[in-house]
Amino acid sequence: MIEKSLSSFFKELSQRELPIRFQQIGPMPETPELILVRDDTLPLGFGTKLRKIQGILSKLGNCKSICIVGSIHSNFLASFVTVFHCLGYKSKVFAFTKDATKRSANRCLVEYFANDLRLFSSRKEALLAHKLEVGAEGWLPEFGFMPEAVSGLQGLWEGIENSYPGRKTLFLEIGSGLSFLSAQDFFSQTQCEVQGLCIGESKSQFVELLLERTKVLGLGQDSISLDNIHEQRKPYAKRDIREREKAKSLFKTTGILFDPLYAMPMLEFLTSLPNKEKYPKPWLYLHQGGQINFLNFIGG
Repeated sequence: MIEKSLSSFFKELSQRELPIRFQQIGPMPETPELILVRDDTLPLGFGTKLRKIQGILSKLGNCKSICIVGSIHSNFLASFVTVFHCLGYKSKVFAFTKDATKRSANRCLVEYFANDLRLFSSRKEALLAHKLEVGAEGWLPEFGFMPEAVSGLQGLWEGIENSYPGRKTLFLEIGSGLSFLSAQDFFSQTQCEVQGLCIGESKSQFVELLLERTKVLGLGQDSISLDNIHEQRKPYAKRDIREREKAKSLFKTTGILFDPLYAMPMLEFLTSLPNKEKYPKPWLYLHQGGQINFLNFIGG
């Protein structure tokens, strides 16, 4: 019953423009005054992934299957496998995890909705197996890193620009870099500055692959400023219990779930940002969703 409802819901959603919601918060000890772009309120917290899926659907045409790779605990894999299943696609999934016993909400979604799931102990092994399937019907690169995903984000950038024209700063995390590079390209012709915070890899690692990534997405590298790429102070894998407690506390204050791996490092970065006057106001922060792994934070 739930699966049928989800299928009906996502089929309808895939055929219409996704809403954009803004909410002002702060200033507070945990965060400066911000306008949140709340993609986290999109269904199941899938956020900007839903927008990318909308763009990719145009690429698939009459194809009714996908071949995909990613971490079994990732927001990317859970959202793509779930939504494509609900839209009637069969999925062949190459997933990886270092700890085969670890459970998460995202893993549960992948295991439930995948038609053919193959689990590997390393990303390298999964990518290699997935690469051997290149040319297969519905083959998608890791993170959906393709020009069609960029086209799915255009409505979001246009909505931000129309709602807040003129000078402003848009902050967002850099995971795969797709959303950041897309935003940099779009807003390069406006008065909006786009600032990104690297999550999961260092600035040097991201910059090293910058040319390749912009080329894959069909974007010009001239619009990318290296000064707009920042690093978090603490390594991705070492978000400690205190930050989890901060996330719980902030939820009680604001009713918004900021996860400790992406959103909390960004809020910490914004609060301690030097030379704040350099960045035009208003400040907007794109909350990209993906908080389903942390729903336990809102209890207790």
